[in-house]
Amino acid sequence: MIQFETPPAPKEEDKNRAKPLSDEDLAILKSGIGHIVPVPWPADPKRWVGMRCLSRAESRKCSLEALGSARRIAKASDFDADATAALARRIETDLVLWTALRDCVWLEEPDGELSEIRNNPGENLIRTPDAFAESTTDKHVEKLVAHYDDILMASAPLTRFQQMILGAEYEKAWAELKKKPDARALIGLSPAELCPLLSFIAHLYQEAPETSAT
Repeated sequence: MIQFETPPAPKEEDKNRAKPLSDEDLAILKSGIGHIVPVPWPADPKRWVGMRCLSRAESRKCSLEALGSARRIAKASDFDADATAALARRIETDLVLWTALRDCVWLEEPDGELSEIRNNPGENLIRTPDAFAESTTDKHVEKLVAHYDDILMASAPLTRFQQMILGAEYEKAWAELKKKPDARALIGLSPAELCPLLSFIAHLYQEAPETSAT
């Protein structure tokens, strides 16, 4: 039988290092896209709904579907490239949130506890993406996106960083690392993904050559 000893207290010089994964952290990471988190519904904060993060395949599907829809609309409306790209991003956001929101609902009691109303994690909360768009405002979507980012970071940090790095959004990735300096966010990245980010960070902090005119 395997015995797990209590780890020793951190040494004084280790205080700034990333903390080891707790059992709860491991459970969340293992459950990944199946980990459903209650979040307050923006239009009615006393009513909470279930949200999970998308898999990479689901995210890719949302991106492709959003791009196709935006191109069809742009062709009929004579949009330029920038307008089409902006429309695609909005459609993709709606698709991601619609997929992430599950048919799990809780009511917040006066004492702050959540009382379960229904629990159908395999079903979408709202019937269609169009219905989701019709029932939310930009402010609602902004709040839901913030919740989704938190869940994604807790449940599947590699998904978030890989999306940033593959999209060459190195500033966002570096800003995220500075807020939460945790090596877990980098574990599992391929050299092709990791090297550009490290090069970007190194470029930010490199000293100017002595012969430079600046």
